Amino acid sequence: MTPEEFLSLWDVSREELAKLCGKSLSTVNHWFSRGVHRIEPSEDDQRRLAEIHAFWTQFENEPKHLREIFEAKPRRRYQK
Repeated sequence: MTPEEFLSLWDVSREELAKLCGKSLSTVNHWFSRGVHRIEPSEDDQRRLAEIHAFWTQFENEPKHLREIFEAKPRRRYQK
C-alpha cells in the first residue's frame, strides 16, 4: 500500500506515518515530494502500511462486546 493510499484511508499526520514506519519525518516528506527530491518508499515500507491497514480495519470492525471484554481483562504476558 502506498503512503498516499494509506493517508487517503486513515486520519494520520505525516509525523504519525513516520512513527508507524520507523522512518524519519524527512524521509516521509520525500515520499510526497515531486521531482528529483522524491524518494520511493521501499517494498518493506509499503508492506508495513498494508499490514497496519489490515490490522486497524479488523480492529475497527471488531464487535463492541468483544472489545469491551478484551479491554476489561489484564494484558497477557507472552513468553519469548
